[in-house]
Amino acid sequence: MAGDLLSAVTCVQQHAVSPHEDFYCTYSATQVDAIVDSLNHRAEFPYELTYLGDGSEMWRAGEVPSNPELAPMLSDFDTILTCHAEQLLALAPSSSPVRIVDLGPGTTRPVRGLIRHLLDRSRLTGYRAIDISAEILELASENLRVDFPAHAERFELCRGDFTGPDLARVLTAERTPGHDGADPVRFVVLAGGTLYNFAEPTQVLRHVCHVMSDHDVLLLTLRIDTGVDRPPFMDQVSVGG
Repeated sequence: MAGDLLSAVTCVQQHAVSPHEDFYCTYSATQVDAIVDSLNHRAEFPYELTYLGDGSEMWRAGEVPSNPELAPMLSDFDTILTCHAEQLLALAPSSSPVRIVDLGPGTTRPVRGLIRHLLDRSRLTGYRAIDISAEILELASENLRVDFPAHAERFELCRGDFTGPDLARVLTAERTPGHDGADPVRFVVLAGGTLYNFAEPTQVLRHVCHVMSDHDVLLLTLRIDTGVDRPPFMDQVSVGG
């Protein structure tokens, strides 16, 4: 038995592979290091980088087509933040406007119901999103423009890595006084299981909480929304817990 095992081990062959040249156009040197490290230690591509380049096309293909006749139905997505929008709004003083800072917005599907809820109550003072993927930000921008065409000036999308110093840049945006001069409350959103994209979710969460201010409220969802929010390709994804 030992001899057979040794023979099998010695028959294993290793092959060196080189990425396509587009790989180095898509990922920065730091991201390449993260990919190599993940492959070495976890034998898998780091999830937080799968939204770059062609990976974003899976999310675009899974989007529900816009249809004005279906707008009322499509605006009431059965997502966690939408279902609890009224309870979330109760976390902010009644005189305070609300600004949303969306970390890793994806298609914005998880947060759009909350945006509509705040707009309907004249409470939304702005929306900012930050993501490392230019392609995902483009898709997010398109979706926001389609769903909220009269509020385009409220939406700002920033390219950056919210697990690092870029988050501080996004969270230090000027606060605009609201009703009766009240300071805005910021909802910092990590939705749709975004936290599980990272190899060290606890470290990411600790960083986000460290940069947040006393006026911020963290909205964290720990599962992927189902129903119309779930694109077809995710039927092949198994989420533990």
